[in-house]
Amino acid sequence: MVPLEEFAVARDDAGVSARAPARRRDVAWSGPWPWAVLAVILVVAGTLAAPQQGPVVDPWGYVPALHDEPSLAWEAPVSADAFWVFSGVVVTRAPDGVTGIDSASGDEIWRLDAEEPTCTSDGVDLTCTNGPDTVQIIDPQSGWARPYEIPGVAAAASVDNDIVAVTAQDVRRVTVSGELVWSRDVAFRLTLGAGPEVLDGMVLMTLIGQSAPGPVLDADTGRTLSVPDAGISPAQLRDGLWRSSDQDAIWLHRRDHPALTLDGWVSWSVTAQDPGLIRAIDEKELNRWRPVAFLPDATLGFLTQREHGPSVLIAEDPATGDELWRTGPEILTFDPPLLGPETFLYSDSSELIALDIPTGGTRWTLTPGDVILDVTSDGERLYVLGETGVIGWDLS
Repeated sequence: MVPLEEFAVARDDAGVSARAPARRRDVAWSGPWPWAVLAVILVVAGTLAAPQQGPVVDPWGYVPALHDEPSLAWEAPVSADAFWVFSGVVVTRAPDGVTGIDSASGDEIWRLDAEEPTCTSDGVDLTCTNGPDTVQIIDPQSGWARPYEIPGVAAAASVDNDIVAVTAQDVRRVTVSGELVWSRDVAFRLTLGAGPEVLDGMVLMTLIGQSAPGPVLDADTGRTLSVPDAGISPAQLRDGLWRSSDQDAIWLHRRDHPALTLDGWVSWSVTAQDPGLIRAIDEKELNRWRPVAFLPDATLGFLTQREHGPSVLIAEDPATGDELWRTGPEILTFDPPLLGPETFLYSDSSELIALDIPTGGTRWTLTPGDVILDVTSDGERLYVLGETGVIGWDLS
């Protein structure tokens, strides 16, 4: 988990204003241009000219190749507390820097030293702070970083060649050339739990310990968005998927698509083969169970219980509501599950357990031999972040 950062943000729109622009850090070159430097420039130019790959992680947690037991591909011993998967690359974050790992071999392909970086992803690039005054937009495939100077920055995200930054004084959007687009002035102090991330023209941040619910901001103007466009108290569910809410509805904010609005309750761990299958449940149904996984032939959810601990997983026919099967009180999950056509995969922090959706039986288990911090997939492999490294498994 990325360390929490203290910052401040406005509650109303009175503080939307222009300020002195952030400055891109100029780098002066003195002396001759050695051939090695020219070679690096040509490599970087080739990287920039190549077409960018899109996001490879499904925000709904659906993995079509998740079926038979995966085979171990590699283990990369690296100290990290967060990771992201891009096309061909797994990127890890640690207090002393950011590392790129080849997703096919597990070999380290680049590393950037950084001071307590806080990172966000748009599925194509990684945006990380480096110390209190610098933001770097990092190309995951090459590790090439573009540094920009934003005084007091705590976290940032890139959007349409601009940067949305959270600082000790405000939340602001600046162009990469340093021009201020908008800023939100200080009204009270908060703690940043996740983000910022920009999805479908909205700036989303998880705010902890605030005196009022955190807002969703318009990425173009910095003003607060409200019903019917968004709710309040946004929270990140997966890479590329956020949730906001009000008393009567849930908004699921997703990358490259308009928000999905549902009347009723939706799980924080929601996963689906198709988002059109997701349905919200009312308070009466919530007293019985909490659906988390949606497929055409089955809906899976946990029996509602007041005490913490292992729970019962239930499968129902979405057309009739008939119960198909249920497990014993043995399911304990620590991360949002992943879903295959007939496989429900969850982590209990020490093992990955794959259940057979048609029967409810266990298909297979994986034991990394480490505490599981996070699990994700790019559709070709399954990746697990542990306390001592990253492990990749090939999907069949």
